[in-house]
Amino acid sequence: MEILLIEDVVGVGDIGELVKVRPGYARNFLIPKGFAVEANAGSSKAIKHRMNQIVSKKKRLKENALKAVEEWKGNAVTVNLRVGSGGRTFGSINTKDIAEALKTQKDIDVDRRRVILSEPLRKLGRHTVGIKLHSEVNGTFTVLVEGAQATPEEEKQAAEQARIQMEMNAKKKATKKKEETDALEAAEDSEKIEE
Repeated sequence: MEILLIEDVVGVGDIGELVKVRPGYARNFLIPKGFAVEANAGSSKAIKHRMNQIVSKKKRLKENALKAVEEWKGNAVTVNLRVGSGGRTFGSINTKDIAEALKTQKDIDVDRRRVILSEPLRKLGRHTVGIKLHSEVNGTFTVLVEGAQATPEEEKQAAEQARIQMEMNAKKKATKKKEETDALEAAEDSEKIEE
């Protein structure tokens, strides 16, 4: 089904775009929530009027996004990452953690899907993180990852999880080797039977 987006919908498209989506998704979610209208619904005059409204709204949103990018330059948010006694970090910082930090520290409400990370942050220090505020406006800000001392219980739990993971990998390796050996034996047996 072809729809005209009235709002930016992450993963679907940006405001003013004509996109094709599944009919159920359009009828049950996008249209009732006011995110889109059916592209072939109504007269072409009504759609042209709607497009003019969307273009002006898109321009306003872009201006707001550009203003926000300028305000955010030089801003930094701080996120804590657990560090063990040997300096080893536990876990990682993802887009959800960064979005929550922006909300609590800077009172900036951003959808986590708008935060751009190539991979989760696993090291302490300064990291430059991208953010997509508008289809045509990307910005950056700084995330300071600071270490928070892990408790002895957390260190024990991490060591236990690592031990379990190593045992599981060893079992998988042994099972795979046994399957390969069994397959070779079965192939040899079938060759003997044929002779």
